Amino acid sequence: MIKIENLKKSFGKSEVLKDINLELAKGEVLAIIGPSGSGKSTLLRCLNWLETPDSGKLTINGYEVSALNVNKTNKNNLIKQSSMVFQHYNLFKNKTVHENVAIGLKGNKKLEKAVINQRAATYLEKVGLSQFKDKYPATLSGGQQQRVGIARALALDTPLLLFDEPTSALDPELVNGVLNIIKDVANLQKTLIIVTHEMSFAEDIADKVIFMEDGYIVESGTPKQIFHNPNHQRTQAFINKQNVSNHLTEDDDTLKR
Repeated sequence: MIKIENLKKSFGKSEVLKDINLELAKGEVLAIIGPSGSGKSTLLRCLNWLETPDSGKLTINGYEVSALNVNKTNKNNLIKQSSMVFQHYNLFKNKTVHENVAIGLKGNKKLEKAVINQRAATYLEKVGLSQFKDKYPATLSGGQQQRVGIARALALDTPLLLFDEPTSALDPELVNGVLNIIKDVANLQKTLIIVTHEMSFAEDIADKVIFMEDGYIVESGTPKQIFHNPNHQRTQAFINKQNVSNHLTEDDDTLKR
């Protein structure tokens, strides 16, 4: 389904992605973990050409694009293979919830207006927001806005869904609701790539996990291997730090109660 070969990306003199190689099968869920600034989100954005790679080759669902020899048609076809759920929702404030979900479909000349409206309604129901279809984003909670973003991505009906830290902008009490929606999405047999700091969620949902640091994939494996028996000392240190942080958060919650 996805093959990434020798992918590199720099911003000015800063090399953010350094020779990334990765394969993912159709229907698999990949979780990408690692410290801030390790290149996780940049990798995600290169997959749908929101960032243009400096070198390397991408193949998604049979469409291949080489960064050094970009074919416009193949690039556009590759972009159509994925949809993204953003960290900060990226909703249009002047459009209703229904319009935000439907907007990505309006560029498809093959879809009639009635079909677009029905599809938007279907996915708003799937994320539990049908009753808010005529509301504007400013009237919704952060968790509800993120669910609109998920409905918008689902409505595009792409084989690949990209989630860029979908809960990092949410208040803690809203996180579980969004994570449960993503778990439901995973059951639709889509291929998912999720950048996340939620370790227990990544362990629960993923078929494969990669740990990134300093622009490299340091280690990859099953959730059991990465979270309970990592081979690389940097992975070990990161997982241990996350576990300590989670315990401190749980202690704080206990004190508050």
